[in-house]
Order: sequence, then C-alpha cells, then structure tokens
Amino acid sequence: MDMRIIKKYILTHFKCRSCGSCCCIEGGVVYINMQEARQIAELLNISRLSFMSEYVVKDWGWLMISTERHRPGCFLDEENKCQIYDARPYACKTYPDWPEIWGSIESLSKETKICPGLKAGYHSYFLD
Repeated sequence: MDMRIIKKYILTHFKCRSCGSCCCIEGGVVYINMQEARQIAELLNISRLSFMSEYVVKDWGWLMISTERHRPGCFLDEENKCQIYDARPYACKTYPDWPEIWGSIESLSKETKICPGLKAGYHSYFLD
C-alpha cells in the first residue's frame, strides 16, 4: 500500500469540520514562534507582552500556547470553535498533514478516530 497515494487522495478531499477535536489531542502541544505570538496578540487586541505572560509557557526555549497541563483546550470556546483561527499557528494550519499521521495505515486509522474530516476522506478512499 503506497501511503503517498493515500495521503494525496485524502488531503485533496479533506474538509475540516471545525469540530475542535484536533485541538484536544491527549498529550498534544501547540508550539508558536514570535511572529505567530505577535499575530495572535493582534487578533486578540492585546499587547504581545500581555499575550506572552497570559497565554504562553516556555520550556527549553520552545514557546507553547497549549500543553497537557497548560491550557489543554487551547483557544477553543464553549462550542469547540477556535477563537484564533485566523491567526492560528503553523502546526494548526497544516493539520492533518503531519508526518506522524502518514507513517502507516495504523497511525492514519488511529487519527481518523479523532478527526471526522480525516475519517470521511479515509472512508472515501477505502470504501468508495
């Protein structure tokens, strides 16, 4: 089974369902850089310094806006909608095109249990 072909098909047909499930992956971490911090702060209409002190933790030089212990729901509102969607970090923009998802059918299948948009593409490829 050629994962490159499967990945291309599924990502071409992928439609985000805006469910917020990818934001709540157990053990997940959302890294940001200073440019992303500035953009998110602007979107939230606060200073970058305020944003950094209120929303960011730093560990080994990495800036994070969400970890298992620090704001695990990240910027989700009560309806699981991302409040910073227009300024979301690179990692969020590229989901589900993450190498760890496409390493094997098993890892892809596991991720479909989290993401309904990915599940739909997976089922379309394998069942249609």
